[in-house]
Amino acid sequence: MPRRLPLIRTYWERILFGIVVIAGIFALSFYSNKKLDRLKRERDAHGVFVIGTAIGEENDLKGTLVVEFSYSFAGATHIGSMATDRWLNVKPDAPRRNYYVRVAVADPGNAEILLDHPVPDGVVRSPDSGWVRIPGE
Repeated sequence: MPRRLPLIRTYWERILFGIVVIAGIFALSFYSNKKLDRLKRERDAHGVFVIGTAIGEENDLKGTLVVEFSYSFAGATHIGSMATDRWLNVKPDAPRRNYYVRVAVADPGNAEILLDHPVPDGVVRSPDSGWVRIPGE
């Protein structure tokens, strides 16, 4: 009988360790989703529109397609990335194509490329401070 006690203890330690790991994964996922929601709210509430260029694509660790883009705001050039499946629909037309980018004024690194809104050929530059709305809409 004394030989079983260490085995039982090891078994429960493994179960407890597994529970802690799973709880950590859920907590990290919850935090990540809350952060993405907060960044989106900032862009929606205090965002301006500038012109950006789709410069590439890659897959992240989860296998999600990530679009990389560059844009200029407040006199500086920024590089951003955004996970989206919409890129697959516009990719054939999109090599180095310009799209509108929504940028949070307080945090220029907080930006999203709007693949549903390509920039017309007649629009070449955006003002340094951006537009309050997309021109022509």
